[in-house]
Amino acid sequence: MKLTVLACLGAALALVSGPAYALDLSGGASATSENVWRGYSVSGGEPGFNANIHASEGIFYVNLSGQTRSQLASFTSFDMTSTLGVRTELIDGVTVDGGVSYSKFFGSFIPGTDFLEMHLGAEVETGLVDVAVTGRFSPDYIFSTGDNWRVEGVVSRDFDGPLETTITPFAKAAHNTGAANYQDFGAGLRVSKGPIYLQGEYSDTKGLGLGGFAAVFADARAVVSLGVEL
Repeated sequence: MKLTVLACLGAALALVSGPAYALDLSGGASATSENVWRGYSVSGGEPGFNANIHASEGIFYVNLSGQTRSQLASFTSFDMTSTLGVRTELIDGVTVDGGVSYSKFFGSFIPGTDFLEMHLGAEVETGLVDVAVTGRFSPDYIFSTGDNWRVEGVVSRDFDGPLETTITPFAKAAHNTGAANYQDFGAGLRVSKGPIYLQGEYSDTKGLGLGGFAAVFADARAVVSLGVEL
């Protein structure tokens, strides 16, 4: 099934990149003091790097993203996620997004790290704040731990700052159940000028169902990132 999904992702990318289409391309990269993924420090408290590229045609898109990891914290060195999705404005101020992703982990000595995941979400611009909620489901989560459900929410607002900057405070929370049962949450501030941004975030995780070893990399922590979005 995983091979079939990869083949579909490859076929979709080839389709939308044909000469008859004018792709919208975007991407970005960042360096961070620590890679925290779903409430867990996958870089083991060490600095990390992230990158992504996004291609869209109409309502369809393909996204490729990757991040560095630590063998100590996650038994892998690097991961790459391929997503095929549909995104459209349902009504004025309300955008919906759904798709399927396949995450591939490199440098792992433990079988079953790769996993398939589906997501469905919505973003609402209220005029006061922007609200985004996403639900995720994996039939066979990382390390072959079985079904996993996750709901994520983010609230943010953009303000005009000095020197033509944009200042964006945000808060987020998520509940994970199934393969791992826990809640992660955080808040932070992003300052952007053109394509460059500096972000600071404080996050914490409670009730991590993976035991004491995992909890070492899921305690409260502050993370600083410097990145570019093109």
